[in-house]
Amino acid sequence: SGSVDRMTFDTAGNVGIGTTTPQTDFIVEGTTPVDIAIRDNSQSANIKTYALRNQSGNLTIGRVNDAYSTLTPYMTVQNGGNIGIGTTTPSAKFVVSGNTLFTQESNTDTYVDIDNSTSFNREQQIRFFEVGTARGYIGLKGATNGLYINSGNSQPLIINADSSSG
Repeated sequence: SGSVDRMTFDTAGNVGIGTTTPQTDFIVEGTTPVDIAIRDNSQSANIKTYALRNQSGNLTIGRVNDAYSTLTPYMTVQNGGNIGIGTTTPSAKFVVSGNTLFTQESNTDTYVDIDNSTSFNREQQIRFFEVGTARGYIGLKGATNGLYINSGNSQPLIINADSSSG
């Protein structure tokens, strides 16, 4: 019976698994899905293995059960560049599904910035949804720098840059 190359070390020092012509320092090739797994055998059942999976052009990071039959996804980078944490179908550049906590590690300020650096006269909003329906928002009114707060379909409370309200 013939042999099949499973791993290649080329003269440039590149390493290939599943290829005889590695084009970079380290490459793993195969048919979808292609996984790179990291396992800690000292852990409890079904939490020993984490994997990077390339499937259908998307990169998924998640945990794999001990039988290596199920990947529980934690983060997905879609082939169009959208990133999802807690979702495999992010509909925007960055989507987090689930509770999110912002905290500070030391005696410094903590910020969440919304920066529209492409056009000064645009709105920025934090919107609040319930079962897919917008229930309210907080926003900045473009070049006028008026901060507004709106709940549902009501007229917003607007705080202008000179601290007057309208």
